[in-house]
Amino acid sequence: MTMAALEELTVKRFPASIVRPAIFSEFRRLVTDLITTGIVGEIWTDGSFLTEKAEPEVDDMDLSVRVTVEHFETHPLPVRQRLLYALGGGKRYSPVLDTYITVIFPKGDPRVHGGTDDYWAEKWLMGWDDKLKGFAVILLGETDLGFQLHAR
Repeated sequence: MTMAALEELTVKRFPASIVRPAIFSEFRRLVTDLITTGIVGEIWTDGSFLTEKAEPEVDDMDLSVRVTVEHFETHPLPVRQRLLYALGGGKRYSPVLDTYITVIFPKGDPRVHGGTDDYWAEKWLMGWDDKLKGFAVILLGETDLGFQLHAR
């Protein structure tokens, strides 16, 4: 999904909302920061922001930045540490974004136990009512990460 399509779906369809534009503005800032840093991957996003509620929770855009370890390790250590801290769970990056980072390891890599692919897929495919639901995926740069995930 493109940023424009996500904005249309989550902001422009709700012209009276005060919360939605504020959340999307912070999300756009995050995407800009990631692109400026040179991150290539995906952002999976969920939360009441993606529902049809006129006013979602003021701090409810959940997201996971997903990058391959091969790409992540091309960045200098201080950049990786900054990203791991800012996106390492909770609202460190922004008070309205619940951010996480998932580094994808190849099958057989001894660090693979630290990956959270299955966790996020399971968490975001089922709602609190145990009904199937969806989430939005935004691509960051040229990536085949989605193909890699499905090939596992």
